[in-house]
Amino acid sequence: MPEFQKFARAVKARFDQMSKHELYVVDVDDLFDKYLAAFPEGTNPIYRVRTYHDGSYDKHFIRAVGNVVSIADGKVSTLWDLKGLPYPYDVVAKRLDLEEDDGGPCLWIKARNAYPGTRGQ
Repeated sequence: MPEFQKFARAVKARFDQMSKHELYVVDVDDLFDKYLAAFPEGTNPIYRVRTYHDGSYDKHFIRAVGNVVSIADGKVSTLWDLKGLPYPYDVVAKRLDLEEDDGGPCLWIKARNAYPGTRGQ
């Protein structure tokens, strides 16, 4: 899936951009499950036993940094605030960026830990 490479590059560039500001980890229940569920039907096919994106690489990455937000100029931004992605990754990013729980954006509610040393160099 060559489109995944575009998605991966966009996520890395977004993280690099966010790292110029203070980063926080927020509590998001079952984020990896939400990541897998964010793929539109038919866009995450079975590969051998599991779906294409249900691998250890995806799982490790999502659990490690999928719940990171930055705060700059009083605005909270998620890793998933990505534009211009190819389908289906545009849908996945939008669903994760706007993920809501109990009527409010759950990614933005419970900031708990700052990553030290991530302020702009």
